[in-house]
Amino acid sequence: MTRTTRWSPLALIGTVAIIASACAGAASPSPSSPAASATSGASAPASQPASTAPYTGMVYPETGEAPCGVAPYTGQLKKITAIDALTVEFQLCGPAADFLPKIAFSAFGIHDSAYLDANAASKAYLDKPNGTGPYKLKSWEKGSRMVFEANADYWG
Repeated sequence: MTRTTRWSPLALIGTVAIIASACAGAASPSPSSPAASATSGASAPASQPASTAPYTGMVYPETGEAPCGVAPYTGQLKKITAIDALTVEFQLCGPAADFLPKIAFSAFGIHDSAYLDANAASKAYLDKPNGTGPYKLKSWEKGSRMVFEANADYWG
């Protein structure tokens, strides 16, 4: 006895649609896409104001690299460099599968240095969030509840 497989028209259309949408992402970028703008030397999007001041990046440690594998240093980071206003480069001491989840954790976020300098002495940053993202902290009952609202000043 031989069994033949027959595709229903709906299953065939669905499969073709999934394959077509997956392949569409591999196509070359259109002239208006962000990738095309970045490679063509186009100016920054209107939502991000262009800065006329030259960018002065920071490096940590300021001289050399962290002493990877030398006691008492047990960290994973060899060097951190601010390439430009929107790019940070992390050089690791070695392979670290846990690095991406760690930097995605909000407690390890990159904060504005002026905000940290202004609030470090009093440790006010523990109670006064920076609030530069798409949401603002409307109210906070420690250990119980946090309420957020849209940030009208968010650049994105």
